[in-house]
Amino acid sequence: MNYVFAANLDWDPPEPGKPRRQYGTLVLSKYPIVDSRNTLAAAPPRE
Repeated sequence: MNYVFAANLDWDPPEPGKPRRQYGTLVLSKYPIVDSRNTLAAAPPRE
């Protein structure tokens, strides 16, 4: 299985020592993925 993940939102961790939170697009393919590109999405300001 081949895959590509592209994070569109990359948020700080909820508390120190925790991992960053990333949300985006994942593509799974039984065929080789020879190229990929990511277009960032605009995110509303976080309060």
